Amino acid sequence: MSGHAPTTRSVFAALFALAVGLLGGLTAPTAQAATGALTYACSGPGFGSAPSYIFQVALDTDLPATLPYGSERTTTWNIQVVAPDSFRSWAQAFGEPIFYGGAQPGTTLDGTAQQSFYLATSALSVPTTAGPWTWAFNPQTTTVPASAPGHHILSLASLTLVISFYAADGSPRYLTSATCVLDPSVPLADTTIDAYDTVAAATSTALALKGDTATATVTSSGVAPAGTVTFSLGGKSVSMGVVSGKATAKLPDVPPGAYTVSAQFVPTQPSQLATSTGTASYVAPQIVTKTKASASYRPDRDLLKARARVVAHDASDVSGRVTFILKRNGRTIDNATVRMSSQDVAIKKFRNVKPTGKYLVVAKYLGNSAFVPSTDRARFTLP
Repeated sequence: MSGHAPTTRSVFAALFALAVGLLGGLTAPTAQAATGALTYACSGPGFGSAPSYIFQVALDTDLPATLPYGSERTTTWNIQVVAPDSFRSWAQAFGEPIFYGGAQPGTTLDGTAQQSFYLATSALSVPTTAGPWTWAFNPQTTTVPASAPGHHILSLASLTLVISFYAADGSPRYLTSATCVLDPSVPLADTTIDAYDTVAAATSTALALKGDTATATVTSSGVAPAGTVTFSLGGKSVSMGVVSGKATAKLPDVPPGAYTVSAQFVPTQPSQLATSTGTASYVAPQIVTKTKASASYRPDRDLLKARARVVAHDASDVSGRVTFILKRNGRTIDNATVRMSSQDVAIKKFRNVKPTGKYLVVAKYLGNSAFVPSTDRARFTLP
């Protein structure tokens, strides 16, 4: 048989690009891991004396069952082509021992044509043994989008095969392409390559605290996070919008003590993103106080009345005890600890106080789990 003699392998690619198979309008109602074993009648220029050859084809991907919304999956494609013995016999009779095969599947996603790609074999030896001939193809990758929620189907809509023969010394001898037509008896469901569901992308919320400021960092397995973060602490909450993956807020005021702060991300579009929550431990600080000490003396009773008023920084009511220490001329002559009244005041009456000397009243608010201790002094001299 006479043939054409391309000068470079780029001719192989060029002719392949011109070979377009016609098989449109195929959709598949069911999902499966790969196409069925599809029967194609493939014919093209120089395909021996037969008008066509019947090939068995199966196409598969490594797509997972679900993809996160907004992501793009790098997908590996594999194809298996089994040529009939009649084609093998024709190739053997052609007389060139080295064979290259190529396949250009036309695919659709939910009925819309997808980017074209090409799978090629490495160099194959034309078999001398009778029987079907399986071509081993190198995998190819493309990207599959997850840009719309819901169920999606990839289907095989068309197929073109390209063949090339080379001499034993590596020089090209013959190149042609074949248009392949699907056997009309093949169920359309068998042309489904893969199916997947686009689901709300998983998110993760990390919470960091610095003083009473909380920062939530939200990450996503798909589309960039859009929504709000609600910070909750001690039954109070505050919400902030997510900007560039972060939300920051001042924590609500709560009584001093140990707490768990939570930060819940709530997406603007729940079909696109899932919620997530981060937590962190927080210790609300004690409230700063200020003590004001004063003293008055009644000489007719030898009575010294010491008074301490304690004020909280946040103006809340202060509770607890105050220790009064009475000193005369630098020496402690009495002390007592008393409870504060509801008016944030503590009073102690020291009796039998002799008038002569320099007096110092020390008022020590002892503090508690809610309030920081504070101290003040009152000085006076009695003749």
